[in-house]
Amino acid sequence: MRPMFHLRAPAVEPAPPLAEVVLAVRNGARFLPQQMDSLFAQTGVRLRLRALDDGSTDGSRQVMVDQAGRAGRVLHLAEGPRAGVAEAFFTLLDRVGADADLIAPCDQDDVWLPRKLARAGRALAALPTGCPGAVIGARMVTDAGLRPLARDPAWRRPPGFANALVENIVPGNALVMNAAALALVRASLPAARAAGVPLHDWWIYLVLSGAGANLWHDPEPMVLYRQHGGNEIGGAPRGLRRSLRMLAALDGRYRRRIDANLSALLACADLLTPENRRLLQQFAALRVAPPVRRLAGAFGLGLYRQGRAAQAALRVGLALGRA
Repeated sequence: MRPMFHLRAPAVEPAPPLAEVVLAVRNGARFLPQQMDSLFAQTGVRLRLRALDDGSTDGSRQVMVDQAGRAGRVLHLAEGPRAGVAEAFFTLLDRVGADADLIAPCDQDDVWLPRKLARAGRALAALPTGCPGAVIGARMVTDAGLRPLARDPAWRRPPGFANALVENIVPGNALVMNAAALALVRASLPAARAAGVPLHDWWIYLVLSGAGANLWHDPEPMVLYRQHGGNEIGGAPRGLRRSLRMLAALDGRYRRRIDANLSALLACADLLTPENRRLLQQFAALRVAPPVRRLAGAFGLGLYRQGRAAQAALRVGLALGRA
């Protein structure tokens, strides 16, 4: 009797994840070709590029069209709202396709290493279906010619809502989130817009940490973070940036940013975990309490910034009504 053989259909390889990159552009023609080339060179993903030109006067729009055409890629390009960088990214996030698996904000003047999106995608794929998560990668700070200067400083403490309330450690150009995380952010956007939240990446950190999303730090730099003197945020050397942040705290900008963040968070507090809703309410009450209570509360609530000096400054700022 002849042995029987059963033919098996060849295993079907799953399609690579669809990564939608959202790029906000304003007068970025000088560096856009290198950045877009690095996006189109991403490996291990299917890439969709969605961009807004937010009132450029240097031909950035045509640069993007030409660059995509040379690469044989589709570019989803629209006019921006011309209401600041936060609103530009909020508009882009609102327009991300429902089929996107990974969503990554993108600055106009950086360069991404080829494995950035696939590396983040592998980490996020380990989450159960429907579980919100994001990867925050390290960055290599470079000069205008992409010569390395320094790596982003390491986090001394893990990310969390008690940190996000008083500090942003999630730069948008290093962030990759999954579709469940995007759904949380989208649900929060009406509140963020109504309150005039000034920084889109800080807002994303607040919402995701407050909702209990999984946040991972990738220590291997996947972004060449170009410093050229015209950066929207972060263009100054580190020592000068620290000085500028101190001046911002002294003249009230830091407090005004927290004012806007808290106003928006209170309006969408149903997105937060019960524990983080309580912390939000306690922090909001603390900021209008008498100075002695503010100083005591700075220790009692568990709020933290990453550096020791920054942590001390936070306590002083709360006591003086500057935070």
